[in-house]
Amino acid sequence: MKIQHYSARPIRAQWHKGILAAACAVALAVTCDAATNDPLADFKSGVAALDAKHYGAAITLLRPLNTRLPKLADYTAWFVASADFEAKDYGEVPKELAPVWSQTFPSPAARLPRLRSERRHARRARNSA
Repeated sequence: MKIQHYSARPIRAQWHKGILAAACAVALAVTCDAATNDPLADFKSGVAALDAKHYGAAITLLRPLNTRLPKLADYTAWFVASADFEAKDYGEVPKELAPVWSQTFPSPAARLPRLRSERRHARRARNSA
């Protein structure tokens, strides 16, 4: 009996694919960690989850942003209340909307005294020149 010889190339160990997969996993973990530290990324993800009708995920992403994004607290409250409403958790909606209704906006008339004094100053400057 004769042993046959094959002319195929021997298969080498593909260890480099394992290292590449590990590097990709580390890069993905770093990216995900950076995204959780960025409140705007969480805001975008929460709004996208709300649009995709994933209301539970939207609530968990958006609810802590009231303190992390104080300038956008009314927006985050509105989106959380929308997610609560769509999830049929109607009792939470008025509580979530409290930051929206408690805002005080500056009156447009509050600028009038300063505007009048600036006009007076401009008139005096013209008259004295």
